[in-house]
Amino acid sequence: MRRALQALGALVALVLAAAGVLLAVVALQPSTTHIERAHVLPQAPSVVFPLVDDMAAFAEWNPWRDLEPDATVKVSPESRGVGAWYAWQGEQVGRGRMVVTSTRPGVQVDARLEFIEPFESEAHVTFTLEPTHDQGTRVVWGYDSVNSLTAKAAGLMVDVDAMLGADFERGLDKLAAMAAERDDGRARAEAEAAAAEAARIRAEEAATAERAP
Repeated sequence: MRRALQALGALVALVLAAAGVLLAVVALQPSTTHIERAHVLPQAPSVVFPLVDDMAAFAEWNPWRDLEPDATVKVSPESRGVGAWYAWQGEQVGRGRMVVTSTRPGVQVDARLEFIEPFESEAHVTFTLEPTHDQGTRVVWGYDSVNSLTAKAAGLMVDVDAMLGADFERGLDKLAAMAAERDDGRARAEAEAAAAEAARIRAEEAATAERAP
C-alpha cells in the first residue's frame, strides 16, 4: 500500500511538473498578434475606398460570409463612416460585430472587431489604401490583438497567421472583383454620358446650321 501511495505521489508530482512547464511555455508566447495581407488593384483609391468604408459593401466581400451563407447578417442604418457597424451570428461563424472607429477618406478605415461567441475577444482592424505609380491602389488589411492566456495556448496548436491570412487573401480577392465590376459600371456610365453630350452638341450645331441664312 505504501509503495502504491508513493507511486501515485510521484505520478501527481510528474503531472504537476509537466503542467507547470506547459504553463511556462504558454506564458512565454507573444503577448500580441499582428497579421496583414495586401493586394494591388488597378482601380484608383476613389473607386476602392467606398467599398472599404461602407459596411454594406464589406458584408458582400468579407470572406467569412462564404463559410456560412445562411448566417444572420445586419448592417447599421448608416453604413458609412464612424459608428457604422456590421454584425453577424451563425452556428459556424459564431457571433460578433465590427464597428468603424475612424476614417481618413481615400486613405484608411479603422475598426474595432468584437468577438462575442463562442468566445469573447477584441481586435483592431485597419484597411489602408496606398496609391500606386500606375494609378492603382495597394490595399492592406491589418489585424492586431492582445493575446490572452487561452489565445497563447491556441497559438501553440494553430498557425493563426496562416489561418486568418488565408481568409484575408480570399476577402481581398473578392474586393478586387467588386472593384473591377464597379469600375466597369462607372466607365460605361461615363461613356454613355459622353455619348449623350456629344449627341446634344451635334443636335445644337445642326439646329444652328438650319437657322443660318
